[in-house]
Amino acid sequence: MWAKHKQPGFTIVELLIVIVVIGILAAITIVAYSGITNRASDAVVLSDIDNARRQLEIANIDLGHYPQSLNDFPALKLSKGSYDTTQNNVYYIVDIANNNYALGLRSKSLKGFILTNSGLQQGVGVSGAATASAIGVTWGAAGTWDVQGYVASGTGWGSTWSWVN
Repeated sequence: MWAKHKQPGFTIVELLIVIVVIGILAAITIVAYSGITNRASDAVVLSDIDNARRQLEIANIDLGHYPQSLNDFPALKLSKGSYDTTQNNVYYIVDIANNNYALGLRSKSLKGFILTNSGLQQGVGVSGAATASAIGVTWGAAGTWDVQGYVASGTGWGSTWSWVN
């Protein structure tokens, strides 16, 4: 009879099980990390919105109206790293006749925020048209003044705001 000598080591099945378990753990970690970074970006954008609201209200008090030109515009600090750069991401429009403003922002998580002088909308689509409609006007219409922050079509980050990296 031949004696069977069992050599030490792992079978292919054991190795495959370990690889699958490592893959599952890696997938869970990536999803959790992505969720954390999205929430962090949204929190930074909300902080920027709070700062913008204060600055716009101060401008309204100082000027007697919300900013209607780049010269009127306060030096807003928006955290560039927290905003979506795949499409336009910051819109500001003011209805000159009614002294209403809307500021639309889109975070890296693609969550949209529209701030108006009457409140904040979260989880909305953000575009020039959507931002303008929040105050009942049309983007680019007579009697309004509007400006964008980031233009994805090649212009990049506008000089309107003092971007913080």
